[in-house]
Amino acid sequence: MKLLLVCATIAAASLNPTASWAETDKWSGPYVGASADAVFDDTTIEDMGCWTSCSSISLRKASASATVSAGYDVQVTDDLVMGIVADFGSGNERRTLVGDGLPVSTTGTITHSSKIAERMSLRGRAGVTFGNSLIYLSGGIARAKVTHRVQGEGVPSYSPSHSADFDATWSGYNNGLIYGIGVERKIGALSAKVEVVSTHYATKAACFSNSTGSDIGQCWPTHYVIPPQVNFNSTSAQIRVGVNWRF
Repeated sequence: MKLLLVCATIAAASLNPTASWAETDKWSGPYVGASADAVFDDTTIEDMGCWTSCSSISLRKASASATVSAGYDVQVTDDLVMGIVADFGSGNERRTLVGDGLPVSTTGTITHSSKIAERMSLRGRAGVTFGNSLIYLSGGIARAKVTHRVQGEGVPSYSPSHSADFDATWSGYNNGLIYGIGVERKIGALSAKVEVVSTHYATKAACFSNSTGSDIGQCWPTHYVIPPQVNFNSTSAQIRVGVNWRF
């Protein structure tokens, strides 16, 4: 008799759309998503030895990109949702040319460039629900495949160990921190989302070396206290508009 009563109670609850346990499960489960992004990248290039520029060069670019994601959410309570999400996105390239007013010589061409081939991140997120909407904060680690370069062509130098063609290049995967805020609106299995994320990558450094002549690829010798070093500092801000599909 007691068993029948328990079964009847469970059946009645399953037919009741306002049952608290059903609401608690609304956002739980895996999902995949995609977004179109407006991206604002900024890389500051600082020449420590003043060989190509005695002031910091800032490479800024606004571009469009795309991001795909996969995640898993758990609705801890009726109002609190926590989860984890992984992102993978495309990149862009920025470049500037400076042909005069060089600190070492008035001839030659200096090229400052920064290229992001791909972006990825792993974030935790936590948010509160308002009906079918979720407002959340996110944060985690970011990683990007980048190439930063300062290149000189036909720039004479008074140092016999320096060729007229030289460069300082850093290439590889750069790690950083990412954080942001977003809102998601659930419409059945699909949900529309808008989020803003900001990424700060670790500072990377490279030394000047000859591109032609002797000692190709070797760092210039340090004649002064300040080494022939270039520092690269990169940040990125993104506005993402897209959809998630829960299954």
